[in-house]
Amino acid sequence: PLLEGAGLADLGVPYKALGGMAAPTNPLVGPLLTDLYQLTMAYAYWKHGRHELPSVFELYFRRNPFGGEFTLFAGLEEVLRFVESFRFSDDDVAYVREVLPDCEAGFFEWLAALRPHDLRIYAIPEGTIVFPVEPLIRVEGPLALAQMLETTMLNLVNYASLVCTNAARYRLAAGPDKRLFEFGARRAQGPDGAVSAARYAFVGGFDGTSNVLAGKLFRPCLPVAGTHSHAFVQSYRNLNDLADHRDGATSRTPLDDDDDDDDEASPTSSTYTRDGVDLRAAAVRWRARLFTYSSDGGGDDSLDGLPEVVPTSGTAFNNNTNRRAAAGTPPPEAAATTGSPSDGDPPRFHDGELAAFVAYAAAFPSSFVALVDTYSTLETGLQNFVAVALALHDAGYQAVGVRIDSGDLAYLSRRARDLFDATARRFDDHAASLAGGSVPPPSTSSGAASPSSVAGGSGEDDDDHLEAAGDGPPPEEARPGGGSHPARGENGDAADVSADNDNDNGRGARRRRRPVDDDVDP
Repeated sequence: PLLEGAGLADLGVPYKALGGMAAPTNPLVGPLLTDLYQLTMAYAYWKHGRHELPSVFELYFRRNPFGGEFTLFAGLEEVLRFVESFRFSDDDVAYVREVLPDCEAGFFEWLAALRPHDLRIYAIPEGTIVFPVEPLIRVEGPLALAQMLETTMLNLVNYASLVCTNAARYRLAAGPDKRLFEFGARRAQGPDGAVSAARYAFVGGFDGTSNVLAGKLFRPCLPVAGTHSHAFVQSYRNLNDLADHRDGATSRTPLDDDDDDDDEASPTSSTYTRDGVDLRAAAVRWRARLFTYSSDGGGDDSLDGLPEVVPTSGTAFNNNTNRRAAAGTPPPEAAATTGSPSDGDPPRFHDGELAAFVAYAAAFPSSFVALVDTYSTLETGLQNFVAVALALHDAGYQAVGVRIDSGDLAYLSRRARDLFDATARRFDDHAASLAGGSVPPPSTSSGAASPSSVAGGSGEDDDDHLEAAGDGPPPEEARPGGGSHPARGENGDAADVSADNDNDNGRGARRRRRPVDDDVDP
């Protein structure tokens, strides 16, 4: 379209130029998505014969959001869809008659026949950087008709531009080379907020979304991505949970015997076998090979020189290294945790977590990403991921990376990179499996993206407000007792020990309790 005036594109000469555009994405968008006073003013215009007077309306804003210096304009396509499809259905007219019973019958006949043919619309191209008081959209046309578009157009532009601008701020913090994904459906303002946030985060510079519906609605433009949750990790208690439970399948677990040669010959019918490699047995062997403490300072291939990443003695995973990292305090040396080098105790990695990683890697060997902070990123999560990544390499696959949801993301991502690099240096033929590992950009925790981060997501964490599009937090999410994590019965409990105290979900199914102080006061 031609640019006219102050950079406004002419999108309405003639009206038929809009022909062929689909209806609004959200079926709720229509003439009744408005304020009542738009209809009362339209009736007053009509009653006094002023409804056809030529008029000009401009849409603009007064302040940049987030205390920033710019705004990204978004929502124009939905505005045009709304305008093209603008018409009052018979049911709409009947309802307006109920709300305004004193209006003359001729007004309702006029509403039923109303079409946007005489409108002329000018607009800044969607995705353009704009500033306060600039006209973003200009509507020229009959007074009453143009008046009735106001509320809906503001609704379609305001949230879209807020999310788009916020996404651009994330992109500027992360840099141009890192991949960003929107994960915020659960925290968005309702279904339309979730879909709109996914769409406009992409317009603002994100690379994709976890929202499946948004991916369907805007395919093939909007990529969909996802990993797994803490609940998936907690659903595995130990390596025995890796038994093959499919009908008719027979398979042992890596703990059935200690004969490595027999483990190599595990039944090929196992769901955990990829290209002849039993990922269960291979992951267990790799973890023991790399991380098991021995009195001479480690096994033949154990990784030394990384005390902040690799514990060299018995370390309880529930010491919660992530919480220390969240406070900006590096984990203590191994001797300060449970056990010491002189004790000769092996590291205590979480076998249930390893089992979960193996199961997910077996299901998605070409796109394996592990959430490593369910128990402790540094004391068990990263080590279990490396073991599974190397097992995948044995089968001819390359792991994509890790995801970290809690703690000091900058610090943890650097420690993750240290471990990946150390492992790659030790095993040159496995370097490709770990050298490109992904960890999230810590833009929300440190204000700047870590050079070790190559991908990240926003919206799922308590401190991420991409979808809320404001400096304050979104409404608190509902967390039914135990509903976000699998509850355990007699067979054992599962606890989510994260870097955020508010995320600790306790063990097993929960009952409602009121905490009290020493004086038994609420």
